[in-house]
Amino acid sequence: MRSSPVRTFGLIGLAAALAFAGGVPGRHANGQDPTPSAKDKDAEERARRLAEMEELAHSLKVVAVDEQGKETPATLAKEPLHRWTDPTRAFSVGSLWAWKVSGRPVAVVGIELYALWSLEFVSLSTGLVRAEDGSIRWAPTKAGVAFSAIPDAPTPAASEAGRLRQMRDLAPRFSGREYWDKQHYALRLLPHPIDRYSDPASGVVDGALFIYANGTNPEILLMIEARRTGDGPPQWSFAAAPLSHAEVTLKLGERDVWRAPSKDMGQPIRPSDPYYDILTSRRVPARSR
Repeated sequence: MRSSPVRTFGLIGLAAALAFAGGVPGRHANGQDPTPSAKDKDAEERARRLAEMEELAHSLKVVAVDEQGKETPATLAKEPLHRWTDPTRAFSVGSLWAWKVSGRPVAVVGIELYALWSLEFVSLSTGLVRAEDGSIRWAPTKAGVAFSAIPDAPTPAASEAGRLRQMRDLAPRFSGREYWDKQHYALRLLPHPIDRYSDPASGVVDGALFIYANGTNPEILLMIEARRTGDGPPQWSFAAAPLSHAEVTLKLGERDVWRAPSKDMGQPIRPSDPYYDILTSRRVPARSR
């Protein structure tokens, strides 16, 4: 994801970022392999960063809010849905965490480490959600996603395996791009969905969450769902959400079907928006205290 501290930078910045992240794998400049103690320190630092990210995610309480204002607590997934690094940008590590209601993801937060932690909140709900801890409060005043039918999609298969094959065939029909600092980038569809879910009570027979990424760094979240309305048969639908400050777009074939404008233009990002980011200080994980 491309959050507000990120800018394209040159070799000096790249070297600094790699040094901050614990260096690149492979040989040292003198041709010698890293010493075991250096490897151990790298492993310890990676474990410490993951523990910090886990603590940040677990500190947040997320609820879904229905039209009558009733709140339903959302459950944090046990593990991050996705982890990444991106040597082209000035951070060292990132992970994506999801909260679910009835098995379906309603909100995610991407956590990246700069000098501070950057938290990017994204609503994946067709209704309202809210997240808070002692110092952070995110309360979108509108839905995060809206679903549209996928033209010429097949009838959803009867079996789970068949529907997964269909979703993996449907996702590459879309193509994603990112526009930043007068440049634009083709985004890569990661080959496997990062989440699979269903919520029959709300009409979701089957669904999967895909990522369009810069390398492995997520910029667009694509949801493909077999959705049922009333007593009718399910149909394949899609929705998308940004995980980026930059302008991001999706095409379906040659047709523009979705766009999220740049967050660095015009109105400032607010905690009442479906996409919201905030910086927070590093903390010592409870298990290390």
